[in-house]
Amino acid sequence: MKTKNILRVALLAAAMGVSSCQKDFINLTPEADLSIPNFYKTPSDMVVAVNAAYDALQSTNQYGSLFYRLMEIRSDNALDLNPGGSAGVNYRIDIFAEEVTNTNLTDGYLALYAGVYRCNIVLDKIEAVSMDEMLKNRIKAEARFIRALSYFNLVRLFGKVPLILTAMEPSQVSQLKRNELTEVYAAIEDDLKFGAQNLSLTYTGADDGRATLNAAKSLLGKVYLTQQKWLDAKNILTQVVESKKYSLLADPLTIFQETNKTNAEVIFAVKYGVAGREGHAAWLTSDVGQGNRTVVDNSLSAAYTASDKRLALIATVATANNSQFTPRKVYAALSSNQAINDFIVLRYADVLLMLAEAEAEVSGAPNSVAVSTLNQVRKRAGIDEFTSASFVNLEAFRAVIYRERRLELALECDRWFDMVRISKIAGNANYAQAAINASESRTTAGGRISILPRDFIYPVPDSEVNIYNDPSRFAQNPSYPR
Repeated sequence: MKTKNILRVALLAAAMGVSSCQKDFINLTPEADLSIPNFYKTPSDMVVAVNAAYDALQSTNQYGSLFYRLMEIRSDNALDLNPGGSAGVNYRIDIFAEEVTNTNLTDGYLALYAGVYRCNIVLDKIEAVSMDEMLKNRIKAEARFIRALSYFNLVRLFGKVPLILTAMEPSQVSQLKRNELTEVYAAIEDDLKFGAQNLSLTYTGADDGRATLNAAKSLLGKVYLTQQKWLDAKNILTQVVESKKYSLLADPLTIFQETNKTNAEVIFAVKYGVAGREGHAAWLTSDVGQGNRTVVDNSLSAAYTASDKRLALIATVATANNSQFTPRKVYAALSSNQAINDFIVLRYADVLLMLAEAEAEVSGAPNSVAVSTLNQVRKRAGIDEFTSASFVNLEAFRAVIYRERRLELALECDRWFDMVRISKIAGNANYAQAAINASESRTTAGGRISILPRDFIYPVPDSEVNIYNDPSRFAQNPSYPR
């Protein structure tokens, strides 16, 4: 990572991170002077410090807005219809034509490392603080959960990335390299295993929103699924289900309501609060007033049957000048300037679908457990259920589970990652290309979009590559220009 940029990350995190503006979750209170020499002395200091790590997730350049562009507009779920807006940086993500200087990439990369830095500060400083050991381990586990989530997003977006597990000095930063995927995933797994052992089962009151042990297990299950560690995924996700701490809401339309933030389906969410002071994805809530720049791809809305309750979460308001729908699932009312409902990162329906997939892959066939687990999600949606006899083989079940994930988790920043990981499963090499081909609006002046092998990960920001000028330590991703 560029030394100048990591310094900027460090200074911003130190000067602004733990003195963030007041939020309505986890009792995050601004402080007058939280400079490093004067802070990190007491248990309450460490609580505020880990709160700052949660705060990083709220950033406009993470779940606040940017992730939607990198994870949904990139996919077959949504489109950017404004080629000239913001110098075309969003549109070029949409059509697989982003340059290495695209500001979305730089902003997201630095925001994720800013979050990592905040976590590392907590982990570096907490050992010297005299405090209850159970609370100390919980705070460490919270920091490690957020760090794992940050690295999971980094590695899926950019591939090999520098693995930074301490709050480095500038002289150390200059020696960084891009670590191998196996190294990064091993660190993610270690962090989440620690979280599964040391996080609390539940929280109440001012602590609502902190990562729980089941959040760590659920995220670990997704990490395993991404690596095709099917048995590991099955085992850890089964633990989440058997905890009986979560359930599907009867009506999918109620999951994302601003008045229903802490409901039985939510496992982990990025918390948002007071309108006018904080919110996420504000520009996604608008229709005509924002130039119709983001719409739901027609292939997504057409994929739902008329009886599917989830269709109402997608096809709510058509744009004024075309037949497509504006994204409405997890955002505020059309007249609102920002959404203050929480951004759900992990929920129970996702766990069930992951478990069904892992169960079938372990068994080599869609057994009764896999099918019944899938049916829980379909029954809630109001659509037909399956039996084991519905599937002639594993490939037939895969097609259904992949489709169900798209319908259930649409616009929740999962689809592009699913398209990539599914394309890496034997027999599915053309999955992402076929999905883009089916998205009827995904054309450019030159015809249909072709997904190149390089496109499964984004280019690393050019600013991060140029500072080293050493391909042996920090090369650009293959087939992207220097």
